[in-house]
Amino acid sequence: MAFEPPKDDSPQAKDISEVKKPDFRVQYEVNGEQVDLRLMDVELLFFDLEKYNSQFSMGAMLGRVVKNAMSMGDEPEPEIEATVREEETSQQANAFFLAGTHKDTLSNLGLSIEPIAGGASLAFNGESANSGQIRFNVSRNEALTGFLGALTQEHLEKSGIRSNLDSLANILTRQIADHYNFSDMVLTEDMSQLFGSMEQIVGEYKRLGLDASVQQLGTYLTHGKLGDLREYIFVERAGLLGEIGKSFGPGDWQRDSTPEYLRGRWNQAIHILEEARANPKATELAQQLDTHLRECVEHALGNLEQLSYLQPQQREESAQVLNEFRQILLG
Repeated sequence: MAFEPPKDDSPQAKDISEVKKPDFRVQYEVNGEQVDLRLMDVELLFFDLEKYNSQFSMGAMLGRVVKNAMSMGDEPEPEIEATVREEETSQQANAFFLAGTHKDTLSNLGLSIEPIAGGASLAFNGESANSGQIRFNVSRNEALTGFLGALTQEHLEKSGIRSNLDSLANILTRQIADHYNFSDMVLTEDMSQLFGSMEQIVGEYKRLGLDASVQQLGTYLTHGKLGDLREYIFVERAGLLGEIGKSFGPGDWQRDSTPEYLRGRWNQAIHILEEARANPKATELAQQLDTHLRECVEHALGNLEQLSYLQPQQREESAQVLNEFRQILLG
């Protein structure tokens, strides 16, 4: 189960090498110091990152548990417990090893790695292990923007760096979308480094013709400039502006919710609306959310009558909940 980075003579490494010839290097300056970086080293970093994330996905972890359990015949329990216990330890050790293996490349890119526990977990007889993945944070934004600024169209066309840039943009987007803590009013160092360079990052991607890769980062940049990014993230994470009937948003919660769960979701929606109203820079967002929530509650009340699978009592209680929040929205 140990993580092993690809050797230069491995099939994986050979495949990467064959994609990129000649051996491209980029030079740029960071705080007065010259950096000379092989693009092959960047590609190997991303290769190992993807390998780690695949190795510790829930499917791969479950497969190892089942395989080891089957090898134990009629008494698989001890082996299952041991395998689950080892998964957590293995994730930590492999993340540490990956960081050490690519220490110089990470430093030259201005990135650090962060192991993230997944949403799913294995549990057996008191032992548990979360699925895991590694993501990037920006640790030195001047290094990252210097690297991006040194890239050319030739690098994108004749090396494998294009897919790496797509992956990086996706990872940074997910860090903002579902990981960084916006509940506190103080930005962490990781957040400050990213937000302090986001305009340059987005600009360099667009210069390279990778507009689609940073579309969502561009949206975050826009809201950052407006001053309502915090509230926008709250709205996005709760799915409050999802189109009725096409996403499980406020207009559809009643379709698959108990009255208690429905009340909890609407309480959260109203709380986020109040947060937006409290920020003078989020006035437009608050108005948009208010209008959408009103449309959603009206739709939900009408939709309840069509949900024949609901028991009469549940339908009545859900209608009471929705009417309460309708009155709140109407003032």
